[in-house]
Amino acid sequence: MEVQSTQTTMILFYLWSMGFMPHTAAEDEHTYQQHIGCAFNRLGQVDHFWRYGFNHKEIMHVDLDKEAVVATSLAGNFLAEERNNKDTYFRSKEKRLRKVCSAVQTVFSLSNSTLSRAAKPTVEVALGGEEGQEYLLCSARGFYPNVIRVRWVQNGKQLLLGTTTSGILPHRDGTFQMTIYLSLSNRSASGIACEVEHISIDGKERKTLEERFHYRLLMAFAASVVGLLLPVCPTAWKVWMRIKDSRASISDSTSSSRGEPETPPSMSLMQIEEEEIPQ
Repeated sequence: MEVQSTQTTMILFYLWSMGFMPHTAAEDEHTYQQHIGCAFNRLGQVDHFWRYGFNHKEIMHVDLDKEAVVATSLAGNFLAEERNNKDTYFRSKEKRLRKVCSAVQTVFSLSNSTLSRAAKPTVEVALGGEEGQEYLLCSARGFYPNVIRVRWVQNGKQLLLGTTTSGILPHRDGTFQMTIYLSLSNRSASGIACEVEHISIDGKERKTLEERFHYRLLMAFAASVVGLLLPVCPTAWKVWMRIKDSRASISDSTSSSRGEPETPPSMSLMQIEEEEIPQ
């Protein structure tokens, strides 16, 4: 099925190859085809057609307005005349055409609904198993719809040997999950990636065990730094508070000394002389 879109009309083509008609084993094979098309806009179906082809060239088509099969080449004259002589042939084709277009429109509507609800999977790669029986596991969780491709690749090639899968499992929230496993017997995990294709992903998403290891290493480093800083923080806080208090004390004492003016020497002498003179 091929989809072509414009601003106003969307045409879905349905190609049905009826089979091959070889003349002899030495001759080339010839193909007889039926090409069904349905055109829609936002309001619904606006057009449809049913064409017949031979060796990739149109020879006749069903004309719904004329209610007849119309030949478009010399090769189609006999076939069109033969079909027009059958009273029920055109009606059966018209009914079949409307049925096909209705089915196409239903699929297209469901596809639009699915696209609007698409949920991107969360992909993780981990190492499991005991020594000598180690394996890689790749989990894709929370994706919708449930059409997904998850596989192991190395150097651009898919790894099949030693691969198992859980299948697609549903979640209660309507999304899905899937896990695939890869046995690491007689091989290293280096260079092996989990590749995921989904309608919500632009292209392909790849995850490796090295990425997970680097992430854990970074988190461990961050945790170590925080662990080292935590015991220092209370001490630093106390020191800072003491410095702040001491600065406040010095500021207060300075303000007090500046608020009480010194007694001039002449006034001091006068007070002393007054004290010495008896009344």
